[in-house]
Amino acid sequence: EPLLPLKMPKSTTNSPENSISPDEALILKAVTAEGISLDRIVLASGLTAARVSSLVVGLRLKGRLRLLSGNRVCLPKNG
Repeated sequence: EPLLPLKMPKSTTNSPENSISPDEALILKAVTAEGISLDRIVLASGLTAARVSSLVVGLRLKGRLRLLSGNRVCLPKNG
């Protein structure tokens, strides 16, 4: 029997998936639609590289960031 792709349930605005921490907000404020390197985010935010990397992974999982080539991230095309 073939496996069907999993679908994520629709989340509400009050769900934990949509809430962001103050550090995540700092990262989102630094990111542009064209993209920014993680190094520039570290410099702009004052957070450690390890913290930025961890937060970027979480924001990607939440659909708030997209990964680009060259260790860069940008805002998703749909918002």
